[in-house]
Amino acid sequence: MGGYGNAVVIDHGNGISTLYAHMSQLGTSSGASLKAGQLVGHVGATGNVTGDHLHFEVRVHGSPTDPMQYLP
Repeated sequence: MGGYGNAVVIDHGNGISTLYAHMSQLGTSSGASLKAGQLVGHVGATGNVTGDHLHFEVRVHGSPTDPMQYLP
């Protein structure tokens, strides 16, 4: 995933996934099932960044989309 550094993609089904990137430490492993409230990782500065932050995306069938359509 190139410039994202340490990243996690969560598959929510129905073609919807979320991306969490630039993390200093991952809180899960590939193929793991996650429960609501479970740690995904720690904010960091991995990949092509200039400081600590979290890059968050909602993707529909692999394409980034406006996350506000999917967040409560």
